[in-house]
Amino acid sequence: MLCALLIVAGSPARGAELAVPAQGTADEAVALARSGRLDEALRLLAELRAADPDDVRLIHDQTVVLGWAERDAAVLANAQRLDPAETPGYVALAVAKSARNLGRYDVAETWYRRAVGQNPGDVDARLGLAMTRADRGDTGAARETLAALPSGAADGVQALLARAYVEQRAGHPLAALGQYEAVLARQPGHDSALRGKALMLRALLLPSEALELAARHPSILSDAEVARLRADEAALKVRLTAATSYPPELRDAAHRRTLASIDRALAQLGDAAARAALEADRVVALVDAGRPQEAVGQLERLRRNGQPVPRHALAAAAAAHLRLEQPERAVELLEAAAAAAPDDASLQFDLVFAYLDAERHDDALRVARSLAERFPLIPGEADDIA
Repeated sequence: MLCALLIVAGSPARGAELAVPAQGTADEAVALARSGRLDEALRLLAELRAADPDDVRLIHDQTVVLGWAERDAAVLANAQRLDPAETPGYVALAVAKSARNLGRYDVAETWYRRAVGQNPGDVDARLGLAMTRADRGDTGAARETLAALPSGAADGVQALLARAYVEQRAGHPLAALGQYEAVLARQPGHDSALRGKALMLRALLLPSEALELAARHPSILSDAEVARLRADEAALKVRLTAATSYPPELRDAAHRRTLASIDRALAQLGDAAARAALEADRVVALVDAGRPQEAVGQLERLRRNGQPVPRHALAAAAAAHLRLEQPERAVELLEAAAAAAPDDASLQFDLVFAYLDAERHDDALRVARSLAERFPLIPGEADDIA
């Protein structure tokens, strides 16, 4: 997951930064936390705080250890007792990370800014601040934050991963892919970069390439994500098959391959929305394959399941009804599609011919006049047509 890009705010390896109270029992709690015995450390810290609830140093220690234990809600509860202006940077970093994990980006930014302000050279804090700003939708500020990284860290792997995350959040998958490739040039087996690359390939409508990458590195995607990629691949095959002029002797084989690919993907898909999208593409594939009766049946099953039907599937099913000499059903589907996308001129053109087939000439003329107003002839075109 891209959440692996989160820069860990402290870890047992950084435990030397903890404020150690004078009591020996507090020393024991810190030692337990450093050794990974987090539950024991937290029990001991809870006892110490119960005895002295206002000891700020204990709150600091407990907050950081709670962060190591990924108990984010408890971290934020502790943070309510802290003043950001007076909190050490390493504690601020722990609070910021937990806030970001919980989607509290406003709180996270406050605490990240505190950590950066106390130590402008803290790379973890600056990277966390950049990604939090990207989470809030301010990708410009996120890029500015990354631009201010210390020179020694600006081209490091963590900085590259953060830049990839920011570009992804900005909706620039190609730029994000470039950052992941830069990481992989240095560390070919980097799991986060491999995962990010696969996801960006999908975003760039290259599911086959993403599947090839996942096959070489099976741990980077979940089974559900691989199934969704296979569905994307099948959907693209539908569009490619429809747009390709095959020789008659090859056409049927091409359609069979496309439908087989869809059925294999459907067998692996568990997500209801993803299944509905692929079943809608199956309607189109069946129409293209010259199997209108099956296409109509597929659409009816989709509608009975209560899933919204995209307009391209409605238009395809309308074409199937026209082939079956059922123009009124075609009109019904095209009217629904056109109502959902009134600016789609191709649906309006299809509706004109469906009205004509249904002998609804007044409706056909009304839509045709509307199209003529939207797309007037270029001067001189009328003479050419005449």
